[in-house]
Amino acid sequence: MQPNITDYLQPKSLPEAIALMATYSGRAALVGGGLDLSWRPRQEIQILIGLDRIPLSYIEWRPEGLVIGAGTTLRELADSNGGSYLNGLFGRILDRIATPLLRGMITVGGALARAYPWSDLLPIFLGCQAHITLFDGQDHTIPLESFYQGSFRQLLKRSIIRELCLPTHHQSIAAYQRFGRLQIDIPLLNQFSRLTLVEEQIEKASLWLGARPGFPVRLSEVEAVLLGKPLNQVTIGAAVSVLSPSLVGADFRLSKEYRHNLATVFLRRNLTEIWSQHATII
Repeated sequence: MQPNITDYLQPKSLPEAIALMATYSGRAALVGGGLDLSWRPRQEIQILIGLDRIPLSYIEWRPEGLVIGAGTTLRELADSNGGSYLNGLFGRILDRIATPLLRGMITVGGALARAYPWSDLLPIFLGCQAHITLFDGQDHTIPLESFYQGSFRQLLKRSIIRELCLPTHHQSIAAYQRFGRLQIDIPLLNQFSRLTLVEEQIEKASLWLGARPGFPVRLSEVEAVLLGKPLNQVTIGAAVSVLSPSLVGADFRLSKEYRHNLATVFLRRNLTEIWSQHATII
């Protein structure tokens, strides 16, 4: 119960929702699944703008890739053929996030907007070079990485997330590792790896480390070691050796040293798993 909330508005279109955001600027919050406001009430919010009457829950395979509406819940995504993305890895990851009840409340748009550092989804979306579409009266589609490099919270005060597109990456293999106190708990560290191999050599690499405990970072120095090399134990060892301790920090859950050691283990496991999958494919 939040006694400061005085009204709940239900626009039927994105233009109507944008107009309400402008009218009640600073006093209103958008509500998709509502999970964020339920556990972290904000005293300045007096008006809730529900998005449930706007058709934002959809999952479509288009020529550009897997397109997910911002109102789609993780349960809907896991239960759909969207879970087959990344050769089924995406669906297996979704089944490990939170609890079944919470997966029915967490929306893709909410996860993108709140951008919690411990998110399981952000390293995957970033590692897949996702694009985000924002509506502020008209649609704007930009790379998700660029979105987070800017003042995205200010941007979301005057725009609404419409959808996310996960491109199809041919000849790519991905792997994911996470560590938490419990399977349903937030990760204390996670790592996503995606490699594209052409003629036995690594042509593209996209590696992201999350819950470090800060916002996910791209492992650019590790990627540089991998590019143009064959994927084998020597290459994997060289990649792991350049994973800098400066990329992780400490909090009350884990020390910096433990996180760095865990990060090297996760990286080695992911690259080895990709190597194993590639050997099976060829």
